[in-house]
Amino acid sequence: MDIKITPAIMGGEVSAIASKSYAHRMLMCAMLTRDNGVINNVVESKDIKATINFLNALNTKVDIKDNKFYLSSGDIPKTANIDCIESGSTVRFILSILAALKVNAFVTGKEGLQKRPLIDLIKVLRENGEYVDSDTLPLNMSGEIKSGEYRINGSISSQYITGLLMALPILSGDSKIVIEGNLVSKSYLDITLEVLRLFKIYIKEETWGYAIKGNQKYIMPDNLAVQGDWSNAAFFIVLGAINKDIKVNNLVLDSNQGDREIIDIVEKMGAKVNKFDNSVSVTKAPLHSIELDAKNIPDLVPIVSILMACAEGESKITNVDRLKIKETDRLKAVQETLDRMGIENRYESNTLYIKGGVIKPFSGISYNDHRMVMMQAIAASIASGDSTIQGVEAVEKSYPTFFEDYKSLGGKCNV
Repeated sequence: MDIKITPAIMGGEVSAIASKSYAHRMLMCAMLTRDNGVINNVVESKDIKATINFLNALNTKVDIKDNKFYLSSGDIPKTANIDCIESGSTVRFILSILAALKVNAFVTGKEGLQKRPLIDLIKVLRENGEYVDSDTLPLNMSGEIKSGEYRINGSISSQYITGLLMALPILSGDSKIVIEGNLVSKSYLDITLEVLRLFKIYIKEETWGYAIKGNQKYIMPDNLAVQGDWSNAAFFIVLGAINKDIKVNNLVLDSNQGDREIIDIVEKMGAKVNKFDNSVSVTKAPLHSIELDAKNIPDLVPIVSILMACAEGESKITNVDRLKIKETDRLKAVQETLDRMGIENRYESNTLYIKGGVIKPFSGISYNDHRMVMMQAIAASIASGDSTIQGVEAVEKSYPTFFEDYKSLGGKCNV
């Protein structure tokens, strides 16, 4: 599906959708309780459907009504077939959980997911007793992992560690996760520990990693609700900084979500920010270049690149190489998109340089990447003429109502 966007003055209020980072974790922890329960403030994006596939395969039924997930569980099956669609979070979390539950499973996903790395996680599962017949999807797994020491590279993906953090507490003995290399995206592990505490699972953080007591029991909490998503809110926050006043509601200002840093970024670059109890407003102002480290906020790079394209001078984003193993080679996609917009940029030694300028009308493509579509839609609102984007259905991965919210703020777009 293609869309044509006409530049427009946009502004107003929008509510942040539910965080899929929290929703993935809450759904999996709720499944591990084997109790009935309710999760409030939810959105059924394509990635969350992948996690629901996992729950259904493990005999936990999920009904969706009035922005709530209603869960009911039966006995855990001995075998399961699971389609993770395109969700990297889902597959990287569930491999450890399946191994801890002794489920013989066939796990698959779409072609893009089959190309994403899993080997460091699979290696540590094999070392601790699990049989896995492939280093990538699709794969078969069987057996069970044992409690003990799990040594894992922390520089590839924090999602490997999250899966282990959810799985190891239900083993019979104590375990520890020893993190090797430079840990990336630590804030996502903080989210994991926060959600685990809600389910009465306690893990001790150490300088070397995590100490985990065995024989813990997941307990379903009352009044469970998913936070608003800072990663997706970032697109409209940047819109306020480059177009017109925007207020984003349904946000937790002291959230463990690392992408809440978007507020500090837009403020540092010159935009005016006001913070309220559960919302922020952003007002356009002259922007200037900055240097930014993307080590812990890789998902912000696409939309921050547009912010930098509208700033005076040349900005610099370091630690961008991890973008090469996202839904697409997101670093290459960002550079090609900036080129189409007439924005000067270059890459050198794990660093992306972006020189501010005027965004020209462009013909963009989605790269089958939700963040690339949303990035381009925000940029198109201030381009010097009409732009088009091909493949905009990619937003269904995380934000299926993105263009509805976009139009509610005054955006002019036609399929």
